[in-house]
Amino acid sequence: MPLKTYKSNWAVSENDLSQVSQDDIDLYVLNITGKNGGNLQATYNDAGNLVEAKELLVNSRLPRKVSTYIVTNYKGYLIDSDKIKKTIRPDKTAQKIEVGIHKGSDKKRLFFDNDGNFINEKS
Repeated sequence: MPLKTYKSNWAVSENDLSQVSQDDIDLYVLNITGKNGGNLQATYNDAGNLVEAKELLVNSRLPRKVSTYIVTNYKGYLIDSDKIKKTIRPDKTAQKIEVGIHKGSDKKRLFFDNDGNFINEKS
């Protein structure tokens, strides 16, 4: 990550490991928190290989397929918020998208899969 981006958009906290022997460490966890609500947690093994990462993006740019679905199927509704949750593993990446919409007092939450396909709606 470029230092300019890191300093302007993210905060990284470090644990003090000065009292821990390097031989006792099997996993390393990196937590990054975005100033606008997103976060990333990545777990690496002692060889430095990614085990799993979980990323949460809040109110970010939605995939075109999701935006098109909402405009086509929910005419007159406005988008209030969105969350994109990603789980990244060496062999697979999965993504779930949740979008909050409203039209007057009618509020709904829409859910989409990894490819931006509509899954379901909750009122």
